[in-house]
Amino acid sequence: MITPESATGLLTAWRKVKSARDRERLRLALERLIRSRAQSNPGNRAIDLAIALEVLFMNTERDEHSYKISLRAARLLRDSPNDRARAFIEVKRIYDLRSSMVHNGKIKGNFKIDGAQVSPNDLVESVDTLCTEAIRKFIESGGFSGDNWREIELG
Repeated sequence: MITPESATGLLTAWRKVKSARDRERLRLALERLIRSRAQSNPGNRAIDLAIALEVLFMNTERDEHSYKISLRAARLLRDSPNDRARAFIEVKRIYDLRSSMVHNGKIKGNFKIDGAQVSPNDLVESVDTLCTEAIRKFIESGGFSGDNWREIELG
């Protein structure tokens, strides 16, 4: 849910994103996030969320997508090791869900995260939150800063 408080300063920050390429990537990520929210099937939502995450966390590299995106999202968005581990596995599971939908056209069932069974709907909602936080963070920081992921990954 968007509240006046959560939107405060976002338009000003958006205007400070200097690179047209960065603005285009952020626009595409937002479009996919919004499209995901319009879907009722969690598998279809996972496909759109995965695309949004790829736009945010990948640059010219094209291998090991789910691992790299999971690692980058966890490192950027969470501080504690436990919170990072949770974010990492949630993003990895979104890729499992997406893969199941793309290759089989159906969802395989619940996902095991931190020893608990998580429904596809709950997983999608959690990753939606991560994606939203990432978009906001990139806007507020003025863009993607040259996509220097090695510093974030090794930091």
